[in-house]
Amino acid sequence: MNQVLEPESQQAMTGGCPCVSIVIPTYNRGTLLLETLASLLAQPYRPLDVLIVDDGSTDDTPGLARQWIRERACDPGLRWRVLVRDNRGASAARNHGLAQATGAYIHFLDSDDLVGPYFYTTLVAVMEHATECSFASGGWLSAEKAAAIGELPDPRLAVPVRAQTIPHNAWCGLFRTSMLPPDLRWDETLINHNDWNFTTRFLLANPKLLLQVPIPLLVYRTHTGVERLGRIRSPDSLRAALHATDRLARLAISNNRYRRALRVRFSTEYITLLHAAMQNGTRPLQFQAARGVIRHATFRQAAFWNGIAVILLLLLPFTRSAACAWALRRIRLWFGDTQLTVEVDERSLT
Repeated sequence: MNQVLEPESQQAMTGGCPCVSIVIPTYNRGTLLLETLASLLAQPYRPLDVLIVDDGSTDDTPGLARQWIRERACDPGLRWRVLVRDNRGASAARNHGLAQATGAYIHFLDSDDLVGPYFYTTLVAVMEHATECSFASGGWLSAEKAAAIGELPDPRLAVPVRAQTIPHNAWCGLFRTSMLPPDLRWDETLINHNDWNFTTRFLLANPKLLLQVPIPLLVYRTHTGVERLGRIRSPDSLRAALHATDRLARLAISNNRYRRALRVRFSTEYITLLHAAMQNGTRPLQFQAARGVIRHATFRQAAFWNGIAVILLLLLPFTRSAACAWALRRIRLWFGDTQLTVEVDERSLT
């Protein structure tokens, strides 16, 4: 069941500025979702088209969202839509929202993150000034508490720079809807690394111009006791991630203006997948990941990533040993969970 909360005062979206559609997949995250919605309500930018796609929550997340919106549905520049569907995963929820988005720009926002007060004002201005820009992004702060939104700096004097790549996540920026490749959708077969897959396919489409505002515009929420970005936990999810990465890696990139960034991107991903395979995968999956690491090794990669690759390849024959398990844990602690991880579907968080 879909519910659109749009009284007459909301039907006429604020004129003058291009509309931004915000797609928020959610699953059993009522309280956190409301904090995310509050950050959207506080935006000075209008008009905003907010699509909350509930992926079959088993709690009262849709009801909480509807009640919260009903109490605040008096802003003519804000259109709230609550879309409820069967549980098929975050990628399917994002595709459902994308299909119904009407804005000139689209933002794929996670249901626990907080948008800084100048996120849309800043990025829309950047993209309206540079009409060939298909994606503009900002930085982010990682924090557990919602109060961290007050620590975001004022970006109004920040100067955007041309980006040579796109971050591995999609939630840190805006896409120009008209410049999204027509066949670009979120891969619904993947449990893991959905953002990496989506943004890599966007890069493979060879966008003409990417811009970045080099200061934090958003708060990325971390949660004690919850692995939001976590290790691949099953051979099936690892197999899907490897096969998807192999398919993309076979595509020609020699004429792509981002070919150097893509080489580094594939190198990093295969190193990440090899680390996951050595923790949770079967021997065939470990060898498949190792072949990817070797095939996509590049001196353009950062030295510490190449160092990890060498260590993992040397440890590969000893994956069942206690020493290897200790080394894998040390690698994760050394470089942090935010680097040697891939995104997991929100269904795995409960």
